[in-house]
Amino acid sequence: MNKLPENSDQTKNVKKSPSITRIATRRIINIFVPLMETRLITNSVQHMLEQQKRRLDRFRQVNNKKAQLHLTWEEALQASHMSVDDLDRRFRRRRTV
Repeated sequence: MNKLPENSDQTKNVKKSPSITRIATRRIINIFVPLMETRLITNSVQHMLEQQKRRLDRFRQVNNKKAQLHLTWEEALQASHMSVDDLDRRFRRRRTV
């Protein structure tokens, strides 16, 4: 049969396949300590959490700008496009609910 000589350059270039025991050990360890899956999950969750943090920061900035807007009673009444009686009726309705 054609076997490569032990000292040839071709044997140095041949990659050895991982042994069956190494593969089995890795899979068994992965059952009890799922490192690969945990790494993938943390990487994907990290990206989602960063996006959510950015969204919350933008939301807070917009709300802070709205909260800084100070209106007088007359300006607020004009901005609502409602009469004083309608506002009073809504206020009482919300208090009873």
